[in-house]
Amino acid sequence: MSMESMPDDCLLQIFNMIDDPLILFRCLRVCRRWYLLLSYRLGRVENLLDLYHIKCKPGVKSLCFVGKKRPLEEPILSAILKKTPKMKVVCVGFEYTEYDNYDVNWVQRSLDRLAQLESLKGLIITYLTRVRTVKIPENIEMLRTDDTYITTGFYPRVKQLLVDDTFFTRSINRFPSLERLNLLIDNHPSHWYQVARAYRYLFRKLKIIEIDTSYEECLSEVNHACQFICLCPKAESAHIKIAIDQTVHFTHFRHENLKNLVITYVDYELMGEYISNLFYLLKRFPNVKHLAIKYDTNFEAVVEIVPVLLDMRDITGVDATSAMYVHDYCQQKGRSIKFYFGYSDDSVVKRDWPELFNDNERDGQEFNFMKHLFLPDYRRTPFFLEPY
Repeated sequence: MSMESMPDDCLLQIFNMIDDPLILFRCLRVCRRWYLLLSYRLGRVENLLDLYHIKCKPGVKSLCFVGKKRPLEEPILSAILKKTPKMKVVCVGFEYTEYDNYDVNWVQRSLDRLAQLESLKGLIITYLTRVRTVKIPENIEMLRTDDTYITTGFYPRVKQLLVDDTFFTRSINRFPSLERLNLLIDNHPSHWYQVARAYRYLFRKLKIIEIDTSYEECLSEVNHACQFICLCPKAESAHIKIAIDQTVHFTHFRHENLKNLVITYVDYELMGEYISNLFYLLKRFPNVKHLAIKYDTNFEAVVEIVPVLLDMRDITGVDATSAMYVHDYCQQKGRSIKFYFGYSDDSVVKRDWPELFNDNERDGQEFNFMKHLFLPDYRRTPFFLEPY
């Protein structure tokens, strides 16, 4: 069957499987029928992403603009935006970090064009090693950036920020309304926390905190990460990624509001005093109800301090015998613990906790830590929780 003889729904299904906007725009010129079908397909698009991020949000609502080692230049961007009135999230950057032969001015031109887009909510700026400072659209609510800093402007609408500690130390004072912060500590141990204390008033609305302190040169930062949580009085959920041999030794804090906690261990083949650290952490967060521990740990000791929900599916050596231990422990102590282990069918978790399951992986369609950030691995959590 030729494409000309296909019914509209079949042809539209083919167009839905094409995520390269340049190919779609060439197809617009074929005939009026294709033009109408493609206009409908493009009118549903909400995300314009690069090759890396498109893997996180596949489907008819996403386009992938990078197929080669070159940027999406402003004239092409303008043409795409004219056909995509519902665009919410746009990535400005490259698929490859080694691509370095480009005009730095195109970045700001693209951002200036995006500032005219009323539907824009999220912006991803990545792999722009030659562009150190930019001015971003003031209407965005979500921002993720690598190696690029904000030195001008004030952004009270931004509620979700995914950055490293270099950006944090230089630009955090421009974001007074944050409700979610994803922070990678890899460049300036200790200094980021000093900045956080100086601007602690900025974090009074922060509800979700994700901090990666697992880099080798930042092993002591788990203490600052936990103390940072205490600078955020409304924080309800936290995900901390740490190395097993990091030592928790702080004593002067207690956070009553935190209810959901995920701890991801790296270098889990190492053995250390991490179970005492875990016990110490939970004493400082006494109202935690849902706990997830990723990778190796001391099983029996964890059961004694766990609250209501315990997710240990990524941990080696936790099996059916462990499940019997939990069952017997609950009977003896009169407690109720929902316990998940090994590589069991996800349908079991979905049956017990349907509100925690996100069927569209890495596409967080609401601001909900338990649904989108509690169960996944740290590396597979959504970039943005939307719509806001």
